[in-house]
Amino acid sequence: MTKKHDCACSETETLEEEVRALRRQMRHFFSLFVDHASLDQSDKTQRARARDLAQELERIIGGRPVAPGAFPECCLVGNSGGAGYINDWFCTGTLIHPRAVITAHHCIKVATGAPNPNSVAMGVDKATSVSPTDIRRVQRIALHPTEDLALLILQKPAEQEPITPATPEEIAAADRVELVAFGNSDPAGYV
Repeated sequence: MTKKHDCACSETETLEEEVRALRRQMRHFFSLFVDHASLDQSDKTQRARARDLAQELERIIGGRPVAPGAFPECCLVGNSGGAGYINDWFCTGTLIHPRAVITAHHCIKVATGAPNPNSVAMGVDKATSVSPTDIRRVQRIALHPTEDLALLILQKPAEQEPITPATPEEIAAADRVELVAFGNSDPAGYV
């Protein structure tokens, strides 16, 4: 049996179920790899599709739910319409200043012509619990020229405290890294 969580992830109770889930993920990734390898890199449209497939192959899958409120500086990045109606959450960001969120450059959809993020949702534990008061509109986007980084400048300051950067001493003493993001345990899924 599988136990479902609010985060849309699940815990399998048997080794057999874990193996089946891993097989599904591996088949999905193999399919992506084959699709990526067969694309004609000289064709502009297929090159863009190859980039999208490569990014999907690099995603982190799985993880575990965290306690509500454990990472208040972690926010959803996406698009919302008027009056806070949620259209699409597609990335994660981190509040680094009351008016600045850092996210990945690949979350900015410059090459595809799709809309860029216009909002972040702050202080939420899952995408389905966002209310209009959680949303901060993006005023400006700054892209790093060579790294997979983007900065979202917010119109109004967030109420949450920004993340406190680690000191050089803390980094030197660290023996592990913990990545935090909104995500999905299904490799074919979305935030």
